[in-house]
Amino acid sequence: KMMTLLLAFEHMEQKEDLSLNSIISIDKSVVANVPRDGVIWLDNGEKFPFKDIITAAAVKSANDAAYVISKSEKSCCQ
Repeated sequence: KMMTLLLAFEHMEQKEDLSLNSIISIDKSVVANVPRDGVIWLDNGEKFPFKDIITAAAVKSANDAAYVISKSEKSCCQ
């Protein structure tokens, strides 16, 4: 999770398509692809500022939040 956070911060430094205030939509792949332990119970359709997702991954060590971070970097970078 720490490497995921590092890559997210590096991406934000290099590109303008993702910031701490970017609104991230949770999609159904989070529920389908992430084991439901060590999570903050993100649900399909919810929207959060990226900084809240980062906080959940860093403080709560939430697997679903880390998964959202990795998907957010990939989708904005293509």
